[in-house]
Amino acid sequence: MRIEVADLSIQNFLSFGNVPQKIVFNPGINLIKGLVAGRDSSNGSGKSAILDAFSWVLYGKVPREVNQSELVNWKNRKDCRYRFNFSISCV
Repeated sequence: MRIEVADLSIQNFLSFGNVPQKIVFNPGINLIKGLVAGRDSSNGSGKSAILDAFSWVLYGKVPREVNQSELVNWKNRKDCRYRFNFSISCV
């Protein structure tokens, strides 16, 4: 099985705020690089939150120790939304 095309939409999930963010993944290897205010950032830009969202959508849990109540953005505290669209091919 191979994921052909995937996109993830996140809103008010962990570090992602009220404005929906759409992340598109192309077939093959994708780089997740943190940017804050247009500069490289190793902390706090949402890289782990992207992987946590994948895990939450697919399995209903995240791989690190986070309570379910902590998944909703700490500032907005409501309207937590996520969507994962993908297509697969059997090889």
